[in-house]
Amino acid sequence: MDAGVIAGWMLLNYVLSQNGLRVVNGFTDILTPFLTSAGGSACATGWWSNLRLFSMGRYVRQAGGGGRPPKIRYLSKSLMSRITRDERENYAQFSPDIVNKLRYDREYDEGTPDRTEEALQMWEALRSLNQEIVTGALENDLAALRDRVTRASEAYVWLRSNGLTEDYEATAEYLDQLSDAIEAFKRLAEL
Repeated sequence: MDAGVIAGWMLLNYVLSQNGLRVVNGFTDILTPFLTSAGGSACATGWWSNLRLFSMGRYVRQAGGGGRPPKIRYLSKSLMSRITRDERENYAQFSPDIVNKLRYDREYDEGTPDRTEEALQMWEALRSLNQEIVTGALENDLAALRDRVTRASEAYVWLRSNGLTEDYEATAEYLDQLSDAIEAFKRLAEL
């Protein structure tokens, strides 16, 4: 996640949509509301959590065995991040709003979901987040994005003050990049 890359991707969506083109983005994950706010028509993400971003390395044969599959994750709209099932359970004790309260949440409440349920939960959360942010009014959408990132940062600070979030520094940097991307896009698009 680099603010300049995200801002450039947003600008590409903005310019193409301003010129009457429909832009369909692939491998977007949590950037979906950023790109659709900027004019993207649609976004897609990988089926499994290990396909959230594109990498040529994925198609190069690896020497040796391989490794373990990635842990099942939960996409929290309020944290704008993926967390493990255990983190979801622990965080929700201090901040119940990290749970999305959507249909596929029950799969996490009832045990460990399978890969298909993980993908469906992610898609459902992204769709809901996108619907809550994107209205078609660019300035309002960018303000809503900024607000979401700010609230996610505040939620992580709250969780950290309660002794949670082991990877706080990495998460703070990630959220800073999202926040900086909004401002960089505004500068690039001369808004």
